[in-house]
Amino acid sequence: MKFFKKRLFSLTICLCLVLSACSSGQDNEQTDLPQVDTTGAPAQQDTPVDEGYAEADSDFSIAWSSDGSMNPLYSLNSFNNDVFSLMYEGLFRLDNELQPENVLCSQYSVSDDGLTYYFTLRSDVTFHSGSPLTAADAAYSLNKAAG
Repeated sequence: MKFFKKRLFSLTICLCLVLSACSSGQDNEQTDLPQVDTTGAPAQQDTPVDEGYAEADSDFSIAWSSDGSMNPLYSLNSFNNDVFSLMYEGLFRLDNELQPENVLCSQYSVSDDGLTYYFTLRSDVTFHSGSPLTAADAAYSLNKAAG
C-alpha cells in the first residue's frame, strides 16, 4: 500500500504539472500583454471609492515577466510561475495532509499491476473560451510534458 501511495503521489504531481496547461491542441505562445507597473507607485483612481462600487476597484494586475514563458511546462521565471496557480488547474491538488483530491477529474482507478491509470474527467469543466475539457486535451498536455 505504501508503494501505491508513493506512485499515486508521484503521478499526481506529474499530472498536475502536465494537465495544468489544459491546452486545446494548439501551442499557447505568449502574446503581447500589457506591461505591469512594478515600481510600487500607487495606482491612479479616476472614480471616488466612497460612492459604492467604484470602477477603479474592478481592475486587477499582477507582476509577470515578458522575458519568460507563460507556458507552465517550460517556464523558469519565478514571477510567471506564481501566476500559473491563478490560470491553470491540474487533475488533482494536494490537501493539507498532502493527500490528492480530485479537481479536474471526478474519479480515477489503477490497474491491478499498478501500471495503468484511468481518469474520468469532470463534464462541467470548460476553458476560458467555453469549449469543454476533453480526453484529447489531457492527452495533448501529457504528451507535451513528456517531450
